[in-house]
Amino acid sequence: MDRRISKFTLRRITCLTSCALALFCMLFWVPVVSGQQTSAASHYCSATFGPNGGETLAFSDSFEVPGGTDINRVRDDFVKFIREKYSAKDASGGCSTADNKAKEESNMRGHRKIIETGWKPVASGKGNPTYCSGAIRGGDMYFSDIFEVPPDTGRESNVRQDYRFGFARFVVQKYGLDPGRNGEGTWDGGVMCMCEKKTFTECRSDKDQNEQYYREKSHGGFKIIETGWNGSGRLGP
Repeated sequence: MDRRISKFTLRRITCLTSCALALFCMLFWVPVVSGQQTSAASHYCSATFGPNGGETLAFSDSFEVPGGTDINRVRDDFVKFIREKYSAKDASGGCSTADNKAKEESNMRGHRKIIETGWKPVASGKGNPTYCSGAIRGGDMYFSDIFEVPPDTGRESNVRQDYRFGFARFVVQKYGLDPGRNGEGTWDGGVMCMCEKKTFTECRSDKDQNEQYYREKSHGGFKIIETGWNGSGRLGP
């Protein structure tokens, strides 16, 4: 008997597999939101990953999204977090309104491993978004995450200076750099913690553009390093 599988049989198998997958997605589908949100609402994000095509499902906490927020940016930040924390280069995900979270967890439990990550976006919309950056003399360029400062924080305020101290010391300690005379390292032009933009999305774009500018300027001479610092431990001496 000829044990070879015909092209017709392979097409049938492919069709049945695709149809089964489509049916599964229809049964357990949760609507995903995208684009700019017009009003404040509670959301969550989820992402799938795993060596066998997504057997793990990770959830963020629920969080408030201010009106005007680009939810696609929030989704991208969550997926980036999953890829880095779980070494999951294949991770993909989306965000939806918080009332769908329990439904998605219930539908997928038993089909996938569920992970509650506790993740929330850095910005809540109650303060001004900012980020810190600086180049160690003769070395690489370091960036913080985007975080919030109180809305009345001026450009040269003591609070703003505290963030500079905190970021500089964090980088020196985390990457084993020369602390210099004051424990803050030696920076070309100092550390800056400033974003002229008013929304989280605009500030994220501003940070991305600055990183791209320095990446092109370096011609491979130094690296752009994402430190993950989010404004914690900001107090200076």
